[in-house]
Amino acid sequence: MKNLNHWLRKNPQPFAVLALVDGSEKRIELSGGGRQWRDLTKTVEALNASKLTAVDKAGSVLRCLELDVADEDDDKAPVAESETSSEIKVFAKLIAEAYDKGGKSYEPLLNNAMTFIERQGQRLAKLEAELERSRLHIHKLNGVIAEMNAEPVEPESEGGVLGTLVAGFAQAQAAQAQQARPVRAVPPEAKPKEGAK
Repeated sequence: MKNLNHWLRKNPQPFAVLALVDGSEKRIELSGGGRQWRDLTKTVEALNASKLTAVDKAGSVLRCLELDVADEDDDKAPVAESETSSEIKVFAKLIAEAYDKGGKSYEPLLNNAMTFIERQGQRLAKLEAELERSRLHIHKLNGVIAEMNAEPVEPESEGGVLGTLVAGFAQAQAAQAQQARPVRAVPPEAKPKEGAK
């Protein structure tokens, strides 16, 4: 009865309502409280009126409404329910079609997004494998460096590996310097003259 409530509250708002019940007219005045419209609607429904007339304070007719009187054995109520259910079915069908169309319109975008995510996952897996290989290589190099630092220093090379390298470099420089010097011819030793003392 939301429509009845709306009809009663529509502007210009009535001062009273005349309800035709079983051939006699009953006057229902508004109570003026916050629940007056709900109370008026319930009263009209309880009276099972066949016609409503909204009047103003002077008694002038504002509007009229013919109501269908529903008997308990009347078949109109189920018809109204079937109409409502068919409207709900149509509405549900429209929602389902809109959902399907929406899903199909976003399907290429979702497929592209999933493909991108898969590629990124593969790249990430490759990078993790390379990172693990690099970690193992660094671990091996650290082991080699630790072994080299742990070797005892030989007595003749007090400077360790670096001292040996410097000594070898110095010897090579000295050898190159000797080869680069010109060789002077030394005259043979003069023999002492006979008779010289």
